Amino acid sequence: MRDAHLRRIWAGCFLAGLLAPACGESAQVSSPAVARSASEPPHPWETDDAPADEMDWKRIDWDRLFESQRRLALGEYVPALEALELAASSGALGASERQLVAIYRGFALDKLGRSTEARDAYRAATEVHPHELALQGERGSIGSIRHIEKLRAELPALGAISRGSLDVDGVRISYTAAVPPAGAPRPVVIRVGHPHDGQRSIRSLRALRAAGVPDDFVLVETSTLRAVLAGRRLPVDAPELVARVPPLFEGFVRELPQHLPIDPKRIYLTGFSFDAVWAWILGYSKPESYAGVVALSAVSYPAPISAGLERGRDLPVCVLRGELDHQYPGRLEQERAVGARLMAVNPRSYFEVLPGVSHTGVPAYAWRCFQRILRGAS
Repeated sequence: MRDAHLRRIWAGCFLAGLLAPACGESAQVSSPAVARSASEPPHPWETDDAPADEMDWKRIDWDRLFESQRRLALGEYVPALEALELAASSGALGASERQLVAIYRGFALDKLGRSTEARDAYRAATEVHPHELALQGERGSIGSIRHIEKLRAELPALGAISRGSLDVDGVRISYTAAVPPAGAPRPVVIRVGHPHDGQRSIRSLRALRAAGVPDDFVLVETSTLRAVLAGRRLPVDAPELVARVPPLFEGFVRELPQHLPIDPKRIYLTGFSFDAVWAWILGYSKPESYAGVVALSAVSYPAPISAGLERGRDLPVCVLRGELDHQYPGRLEQERAVGARLMAVNPRSYFEVLPGVSHTGVPAYAWRCFQRILRGAS
């Protein structure tokens, strides 16, 4: 029981910001310009709603840095340095990325006994911003980096990271997957994908594992919404999206079993905020194709949802909203009414407005939905 409780605490910490100080992380790279409350840190599923001066600082291509983090977690320091060089050469790095790369370099060099080079790396990190780890590294070697230690503990359950893309009716849809060891086709949880940010896919998959998705599930995040939006900002229920996204996503899902070991009869959809709405819409678009939907901080006013509840009579859907959600707070009563109808139509579905919880705080409770929707699915 204690282990399950601790896992839920860590899931909340991860979903509310993998590096949040409130969760005991000493390796947070914090903005020198904007201090964000520890009770409301950014997390992997967050939308771009921060001030411009903060966005430039916190926009980190976590996917680009993952291989170096993985190598550090495994204690493979020479390959970690090679991965860092590759990350740095694959495109211009932002300030926080340069700082992280320098800190990681210093850490790896220290582990290899190259202390002079390590001090130089930490000084380079300090020149970007006088972060605690960089300053500590200038004085001497660092024993560990907590988020790297946490990744080490997660890696066995996460599965192998796989990337690919599929051509669906002339539209290229990319995906990132976490795949358990080979075996029989596995159930899969698919996150529809952030509409604009394609740099945190692996963090999102880690968040799904932390939220309680079993280790034998394949995890996938897609670029479907980004492919259609192409950098534009459209309402979540824009007619163009309603017309184009379902057939593209359905085509993607049809082809996916040819590329990943997934069971097409056990496909679950999920998302947060914008893509949570789309997980719900896509579930109702073809309910016979899916085994369940988990929608976090999803509004229900789009017509494909509010007018489509009957289509979900046999599709379990779990929806969590925050009482303090800043997105359409005036609609909460309407949301509660839709939630009541949802559960009346399908007793296996569940809707809850979480007391005292904000829009970005909802994913910390994702385990409630995954526990309910995935029960007995492995």
